Amino acid sequence: MVATTGSTGDGRGWRAAFGVPAILAHMFAPPPRFDPLLEAVYRAEMAKRWATARHAAVVLLAAIWVAYFGWDWFHSQRNAEFGAAFGIIATLRLAGALCIAALAVAIVRAREPRTVAIASAGGLAVLYLLSLAMIAVTEFPYNYLFYFICLPMIMLFMFGLFRLDSRLVYRLTAVFLLASIAFLVFAQTTDTNSPKSLVEFLSKTLSYYNVAALIFLVTFSLVGCAVAVELERSARDAFARERQLTDRNKRLEAAQEETRIKTDALVKAKDELRALAERQNVAKSKFLADAAHDLRQPMQALTNLLGAARHALDQDDRARCDEVLSLAQDASRLTRNSFNAVLDISRLESGFVQAEPIDFDLTGMLEEALAPLLPVATERGVDVRFRWRRDRSIAVHSDPHLLGRVVGNLVANGIKYSDPARENGPGVLVGVVCLPGRVRIDVVDNGVGIPQADWAKVFNPFVQLGNSERDREKGVGLGLSIVNAIIPLLPEHRLDMRSREGVGTRFSLELPYSRAAAASVPRHEPTRPPGPMDLSGFYILYVEDDAMVRRSATALFDTLDMRYEAYASYDELAAAVADLERIPDLLITDFRLPDGRTAKDVVRLTSEAFDTVLPLIVITGEMQAFEEGDWLGDGRVLRKPVSSESLIAEISAQCLAIALAEGSQSPAATLQ
Repeated sequence: MVATTGSTGDGRGWRAAFGVPAILAHMFAPPPRFDPLLEAVYRAEMAKRWATARHAAVVLLAAIWVAYFGWDWFHSQRNAEFGAAFGIIATLRLAGALCIAALAVAIVRAREPRTVAIASAGGLAVLYLLSLAMIAVTEFPYNYLFYFICLPMIMLFMFGLFRLDSRLVYRLTAVFLLASIAFLVFAQTTDTNSPKSLVEFLSKTLSYYNVAALIFLVTFSLVGCAVAVELERSARDAFARERQLTDRNKRLEAAQEETRIKTDALVKAKDELRALAERQNVAKSKFLADAAHDLRQPMQALTNLLGAARHALDQDDRARCDEVLSLAQDASRLTRNSFNAVLDISRLESGFVQAEPIDFDLTGMLEEALAPLLPVATERGVDVRFRWRRDRSIAVHSDPHLLGRVVGNLVANGIKYSDPARENGPGVLVGVVCLPGRVRIDVVDNGVGIPQADWAKVFNPFVQLGNSERDREKGVGLGLSIVNAIIPLLPEHRLDMRSREGVGTRFSLELPYSRAAAASVPRHEPTRPPGPMDLSGFYILYVEDDAMVRRSATALFDTLDMRYEAYASYDELAAAVADLERIPDLLITDFRLPDGRTAKDVVRLTSEAFDTVLPLIVITGEMQAFEEGDWLGDGRVLRKPVSSESLIAEISAQCLAIALAEGSQSPAATLQ
């Protein structure tokens, strides 16, 4: 067997196994104190916790001390030798009783833990010295028989019942032992001639009683100090655990409170979301009802006018037919505008539209965005003026398409609600102000104005103040709703409105400057739509799955004397593309086609078949934004419904671009 370290003869293995120094340190080393703040809390807590125990200890001490009066008197009556010192004993006993009374008052009235500790230590020290004095003045053997027992009894109160700090206990114990040595060596024993001086004491051998008494007090003190240390350690450990438990409980309560708050917030948010969803459902239902009503009106007019045109044709009344068809075109335009506005609101609120901010020249974009509105303003007699330096480039960071929609709708709103009764005539001013950190676009009109109570209402769908008769020439009330839906999509943009009834309205749109240097942003040159062009002979490849839309488009192509090939699906195009006699000048296609095919497939097919990328126009009813990609290239995306004028303008633009690129004089590029 392998010998353990405890079997070595020199004892080092035993000390290593049992850790004697560690055990002694654990038994007699006072436990470490807390940090000053926590130590003060500990002492205050222990003073409250041990107050009742200390009060009971004082009562018990008083009862024992007073009970010894009877003991002293009884023995003084029976023993003449003892009775000779009774007067001094009684005086010392009375002094002890007064000390205990003072100790009781001090403990009860003390407010500070330190005061309680000092009073307790002082009272016990006085009683211990009085007990030593009784031993010193009493004849042997009565001094050891009657009063030596008082010494360890007082130590018991010090070690445990008064719950004193172990460091204070050590100091008191040292005082008690030194005082015991000083008194007991002079106390009477079997040697009736007690030494009267230290020299005489040193010349004699200590008696058995003196040595035994001191040994007892020392060993008793060791045990008592170990008890005091353990009591304090237990108290401190319990306090630390309670603090930890309290802290954990507080953290738990805080976590529970936080959870409760979060739960309440979630419940509140859920209720708010439910209420918001209900309001949105109500608003959506109202929006759909208003949209259906506003769409039915021009559609009904269009139906009536087409019937009247048919009747005029039957009557061979060409003049009447031209008049009715002109009205039908107006009704169709109003229907298309209303429908497009409803679709715009739906797309913006559905989240499909995402802003794509870039750096660009603001003035050129404004000229291009506002150019289509100038003929309408001229027709209504509204003077639209621009106020910015046209020789200066203003580089901004925004989405030019969405920003153009916002400014265009604001200007269109000013044109529609212009006041023809103005002395100087109705007018709309569009200005650009360059601020130190921002650019501001102002759209100011001198129209009818908006009462302040109605400022928020004008951004709601189908709200038209001052148009109770629902004049369709003033739109359907969605222009400012579209503006209100676009602004949150543009980062760092802010729209402000000020209006006075009967004076006019001012819209101010703030947007950020370009992050790049102004010189690095190319000046935007607005594109001008081509004038009327002869499109005869222009060759188009057309793919559209809807038969009625396809027939109406081909009818338009026939009217313009254009050549075309029309197909209903990708498969029809794939079967016929190899037999085409010439490369088409333009590809026009719907985006979504049967059998899961899209415009991407059509572009890929024609590119492979003709070994070139055809100019492209995509006409679609899809609401989502198209991701940029190689398949689209420079192609244009038109969203249904598209007016014949817009489609012809796009075809003309493509025709002109082809002619300029080839430098040809083809019939398709000949101006009328």
